[in-house]
Amino acid sequence: LARLPLADLCLDTLPYSGGAAAADALWAGVPLLSQAGRSYAARLGGSLLHAVGLPQLVTHSADAYEDKAVRLAGRPAELARLRRRLARLRERAPLFDTPRLVRDLEQLYRQVARGALRSGATAAATVTAAADAALPLVSILIPTGDGDDPALLARTVRSALDQHHGRCEIIVSDSGTGDARRRPLARLLRAHPQLRYNRAPGLGAEDNLDHCLTLSLGDYIAVAPPGEVLQADKISRMLHYYQNYPTVGLVACWRQPRDVQDQPLPGAPLLPADTAVGGASLAG
Repeated sequence: LARLPLADLCLDTLPYSGGAAAADALWAGVPLLSQAGRSYAARLGGSLLHAVGLPQLVTHSADAYEDKAVRLAGRPAELARLRRRLARLRERAPLFDTPRLVRDLEQLYRQVARGALRSGATAAATVTAAADAALPLVSILIPTGDGDDPALLARTVRSALDQHHGRCEIIVSDSGTGDARRRPLARLLRAHPQLRYNRAPGLGAEDNLDHCLTLSLGDYIAVAPPGEVLQADKISRMLHYYQNYPTVGLVACWRQPRDVQDQPLPGAPLLPADTAVGGASLAG
């Protein structure tokens, strides 16, 4: 174990992914590259990477795995950035946050003891839950801090909760001081288990967004700055393009600016209709 930090990159194996050995490498600050397979044994390394906040190191084909390994081997500066990120996240990433795991497990035990998980749910609710579970999970990230108005933050959170897409998690990471931003969310936090509020005092804006990403479990990521109001069909419309157009790597949307009275300000979308934009045309 003492020699692990001397490695530049750990290459995970397939079809049997690393377990304790992969976790040891990540704990030692060594980036892990993994190829996700179709079984538990082949996906464990990818799960560890998601839990530690490095989902970009999970590949899904042998070619992608080889290409990324060669690219990283030739880019020591990128490997150094990954190592620094691991060092920052090690104490607070879900993978190594044992106290948080204990708290979450105890909370589930309390819910069971209070009868919150009832076997007598209606058949309709069961069917709905099963359908929702089959949808891709979308993480809506809301980084906030001392400069944000608590009321506007709460409005953004409510619009995230109102999404038509049936499987979203909303993660609020608060880098500020005090409890002013959490108080307006208290009732929503009790009513919506998919909403999570986390304190991250002192983090800069970029690190706070990284903290949100570390806490997220979604297959897709959306960022909602405090004060924005998300249209109820925003996530479902954007997800449509990811799922039906595999060559699309990023979906963006237009924002309607508003004044202090919440009235729309003059403005128009960059493009009049939904449009696929290539790199060269976007640069132009």
